[in-house]
Amino acid sequence: MLSRARIAVLVSGGGTNLQALLDARQAGKLPHGEIALVVSSKEGAYALERAEKAGVPACALPSGMEQADFEQRLQALLERYRIQVIVLAGFLRILSGAFTARWPERILNVHPSLIPSFCGQGMYGLRVHEAALRYGVKVTGATVHFVNEIPDGGRILLQKAVEVLPGDTPQTLQRRVMEQAEWLLLPQAAAQPLQFSFMVHSLQFAPHIELILNTPFLWMPLKIFPTSGTQYCRKWDSWFFFALRQSCIQTHFEDSEAALCLCFCLWFAS
Repeated sequence: MLSRARIAVLVSGGGTNLQALLDARQAGKLPHGEIALVVSSKEGAYALERAEKAGVPACALPSGMEQADFEQRLQALLERYRIQVIVLAGFLRILSGAFTARWPERILNVHPSLIPSFCGQGMYGLRVHEAALRYGVKVTGATVHFVNEIPDGGRILLQKAVEVLPGDTPQTLQRRVMEQAEWLLLPQAAAQPLQFSFMVHSLQFAPHIELILNTPFLWMPLKIFPTSGTQYCRKWDSWFFFALRQSCIQTHFEDSEAALCLCFCLWFAS
């Protein structure tokens, strides 16, 4: 049986988005994830107190650290707590391309606009809402997306629109976007069934399936001929199930049902 993904939440301030996740956890609305760690880029952030009250391990990394040192310390923490998914919840530090490449489509971020509007380098916090009001947009909102080497450039998962009202200030607009979009979207994204890349890393036998993933003849036909008919796919599907099961037997992995489950995920993802 697939385990729940161990989630680390990265924060920098008060932790209102973190609280939304903690509330969702308390309400049983995170069936596929477990908040296992909170890391702050600033010492004394109130988000750390929220984590402590919820019984979640939390720590802060000194804000003055060089990028390489910061990410090295962060990676060590993630490995120590066996983290599989990272959620950026008001995290005001850009992660390098080298770091995000180690976590492909396993880092989620919530951004307070409808990407691709008002996003990218330097667009965070009140700056986003100031820009929205300056341009005179009538609708703004929030976006949950995967994180890659481009700021706010990863694949979009969820979006929710929020109306801009007459007389709005950056502060009032920020609050409404939080209440009507961010605090709803982030728990929804964390509650979704795990993506294929998450599932691979959450399985105990992940090291053993690298052979399968790196053996193209097992699953390339499904990639090359995605619409070639069910009969052809079934033939390769049967061989793929057999090959994966044999690989698990050879590596002394005893849970054949979980192996078949993973095989189905690989086939479906292809």
